[in-house]
Amino acid sequence: MKTNDFNVLVVDNNVLFAKCVVDYLNLNNISADFASNADEAMLIMSKKKYQVVLIELRLPMINGMSLMKTIHMRNPLLTTVMMAGYATESQVKEVLSSGALDFIFKPFHMEMFKQIIEIIKLRNSRLNESDIQLV
Repeated sequence: MKTNDFNVLVVDNNVLFAKCVVDYLNLNNISADFASNADEAMLIMSKKKYQVVLIELRLPMINGMSLMKTIHMRNPLLTTVMMAGYATESQVKEVLSSGALDFIFKPFHMEMFKQIIEIIKLRNSRLNESDIQLV
């Protein structure tokens, strides 16, 4: 999978934080965009294909969990990663059992998130190879 075929959407109402993540990913040759709420995220995703969506758990109006469930209903194979400044153990378990690949606590080191992205890219390329072999 080419780098420009791999897109990350960061959804966080903390625009400064979201821009920092997007800028870091873009500087590391990973295409990334951001949305500040769930409605904006759904609009952006209707116009561009993403391979990973990083979602803040505590979004205003429509929370991150509801957004993630909506995303998975529309595209069950889309990888989601949830993030939050704090969360209870039961919230983390619910997020992971609802389909998120991972749960990241803020603040996090950008390098750690970049490593998660690289693992997802590798997994996706292996899935694509197996799809080709099955045809």
